[in-house]
Amino acid sequence: MNDPNLHLFVDEHEVQHYKNLLRVLNKPKKYPIPVVGVDKPWEGCRTQAWGSVIQEPDGLLRMWYFSFPSRAPDQLDCGGYCYAESRDGIHWDKPPLGVAEFRGSRENNIWYPMSPDGSNWCDEHLARQGLGLPAHDEEENVIGVINNLDGFNVVRDDEEPDPEKRYKLIANMQDHRMWAGFYKDRYPDVTEEDIECAHRIFGQYIDFSPDGIHWTPDSKSKFW
Repeated sequence: MNDPNLHLFVDEHEVQHYKNLLRVLNKPKKYPIPVVGVDKPWEGCRTQAWGSVIQEPDGLLRMWYFSFPSRAPDQLDCGGYCYAESRDGIHWDKPPLGVAEFRGSRENNIWYPMSPDGSNWCDEHLARQGLGLPAHDEEENVIGVINNLDGFNVVRDDEEPDPEKRYKLIANMQDHRMWAGFYKDRYPDVTEEDIECAHRIFGQYIDFSPDGIHWTPDSKSKFW
């Protein structure tokens, strides 16, 4: 529940007057080393904050982050969407989630595989084959496939009456074949019709989860 008595004084909108006060913005101090780096074989070439960090009611910090694929021919199953958690914001654990398969094992922290069989193939590899998760329109009709989250946010919605939808994934989703016209050497078999279809389904989608880990990608839908 939101507390109506809490106020964030970042400006003077709610201040009638003040005297002998000076608003000072504290300068943030950068931590000397990355707090979440690449230390798992499935994480690709780098990790980046292209996702979300939220704090649970018990104080646990949870991070959904993007791991960038290297595009190397022998690493097409690396990269993707990973999860970490922390109690202090500096020391982060990457718990095994059992959701996605990486080289025969589900002992990894990948939370959103884009392959329909749960394997952790990168967007480019899936796009060449026309594979991905089903994309739906507002009427829940299948309109194509999704194999890339181009930026995403995970939020906890405590006002949601359905516990199965407590967490919401809002993401800019796409079929990576939309870029085939610019990288024809990487997508030799993608047709103009494939590219047009990929452009049509590109947009903002929403997905739901009871815990932020297990999602229902077969029922996500486009809302913009």
